[in-house]
Amino acid sequence: MASTQADPQIVAELAEFVFGNYCDTATYVIVLYDYLLTLSTEVEVIWTRKMINLTSVLFLVNRYNTLLNVASAALFVLLSQTTAVRNLGYAFNAVTDLVSYIVWASFSAMRVYSLDNRNLALASLALALGLVPFFTNLYPDVMQLMATLEFEGQCGVTWSLSDRLDDILEIATRVSIITCDVVVLYATLSNTYSLRVGRHSSSVKSSLVNMLVRDGTLYFLSLLFLNCMQMTFWITHIFLEFASFTNPISSIIVSHFLLDLRAIYFSSSRPGFLSAQFSEVSHLSSVHFDPANGAALSAGEISGSCNPEGPGHDSHEEEVQEGRGDREILRGHTKNEEGNVDVFSEQI
Repeated sequence: MASTQADPQIVAELAEFVFGNYCDTATYVIVLYDYLLTLSTEVEVIWTRKMINLTSVLFLVNRYNTLLNVASAALFVLLSQTTAVRNLGYAFNAVTDLVSYIVWASFSAMRVYSLDNRNLALASLALALGLVPFFTNLYPDVMQLMATLEFEGQCGVTWSLSDRLDDILEIATRVSIITCDVVVLYATLSNTYSLRVGRHSSSVKSSLVNMLVRDGTLYFLSLLFLNCMQMTFWITHIFLEFASFTNPISSIIVSHFLLDLRAIYFSSSRPGFLSAQFSEVSHLSSVHFDPANGAALSAGEISGSCNPEGPGHDSHEEEVQEGRGDREILRGHTKNEEGNVDVFSEQI
């Protein structure tokens, strides 16, 4: 009789397990598909350029850390499930997840810092909020690994958080990430409003500024929506497997944003599919290093000339631009009526 009553519960648990595996497999396919889809752009704007710069490093760590996470997860599922393999797989996935949190927090902080007139306080707030998931996941990851090492001969979960502590950590994680996304959106929209007004009052119809503001807002709205969805599913206890998609999709969004910035940066000076894809910014003036702004890359005034230096422009200057420029991917200038310069800084 007892076994008959247990059967529906066992079936439900097995169904949940199988559905979870399907969701994991779906994330593997999504990450692999996106990688193949954007590989040509990556080669064009990352691998064929100098890679010792902030943007390239962030992109490579973010993208290939996610690929390692997915590849290792799939590989360890196929391997024989010995205790050593389980421990190694769990540790590897935990480390790659923690690295992702550091990359995304750094990405958000530098985005705020560059957009909000180098506001260190707001950037520090974004960094602190972005790092909360790192610490909330570090504790259970370490405890789980220590427990599996201590009870080496046993199968299954040997350590788990209490329901109360698990709820506290989950709430802290989701709230901090959502707040961080809101801070970045605030910095993006509030500090580009005056520049967008100036652009609309000029004869420039479609500009680099428009693309950067639009894409930056779209990407961070997507991240905000993604984290709000996970919070909603967790509160309602519906589709909890959605958590499997959050990290891979967040990584894809960040990678696309960094690829777009690199593509925009090089589109005005390099022929090929990038120039066609980003033809609306082909009117940009040449990018040059402006010592008056410290380590700032200036894109000149957004006007009609591609190269104000003329055809004899020194190629060495382009090399210097590429090496330094990715600290602040693009810095566009528009002059107001008083002759002052309103700067839109697009570091990350």
